[in-house]
Amino acid sequence: MNKAIRILVVDDHRLFAAGMSSVLRMLRRPVEVKEIYNGMQALTELERDVEYDLVLADIEMPSVSGIDLLLALKAREICIPLIIVSATEHAREVERAMSAGARGYIPKSTAPEAMLEAVERVLQGDVYLPDDLWTRVRTSVGAQSRRPTVTPSGATGPNLSSRQHEILDLMESGKTNKQIAEVLGISQSTVKFHIAGLFRELNVRTRTECVHVARQLNVGGMAT
Repeated sequence: MNKAIRILVVDDHRLFAAGMSSVLRMLRRPVEVKEIYNGMQALTELERDVEYDLVLADIEMPSVSGIDLLLALKAREICIPLIIVSATEHAREVERAMSAGARGYIPKSTAPEAMLEAVERVLQGDVYLPDDLWTRVRTSVGAQSRRPTVTPSGATGPNLSSRQHEILDLMESGKTNKQIAEVLGISQSTVKFHIAGLFRELNVRTRTECVHVARQLNVGGMAT
């Protein structure tokens, strides 16, 4: 008998999580599905048990979102494919998710058959986006690529480390230093050190100004 595929569903709406689980059990292979309703609890579960084959996570959850979970897994070098499930279909959010390492993006309006196809494709090693989202993202990326990446003074854009990019993304989502430290598995002192570096690199004094300037400069695709 084939080994069952193990899937973790992470969504703070229990009814929707149950619905996804029911659909996933329709896969044409043995499958075990576990539901967790909190992003931080999901991180604890995935740190404890790395034998999952796939994670489906809601993009918007209290405390730790789906993108936060992606960044936390990356920081801990836990290589489990994760698909973002979202009620949002804005190109900006899709880009953020895929840039953070998502293997797919499934709108909550997706039909069950399409969701199963997406899951199968990701399990086979592919990346999944619905055709209309591919078009929106390509259009958005094309527009951003035509924007100047030079500051008004003529200097080139800031040179940030991968850790600074992760912290900047979490700052944009409104995370406190403590929450950022929990997500990335580092100390608050380390978070403060990197934020100080961001302030110097972007020539700002506040977190709000830091995010605003990063958007203006299209740092890490943060342009609005």
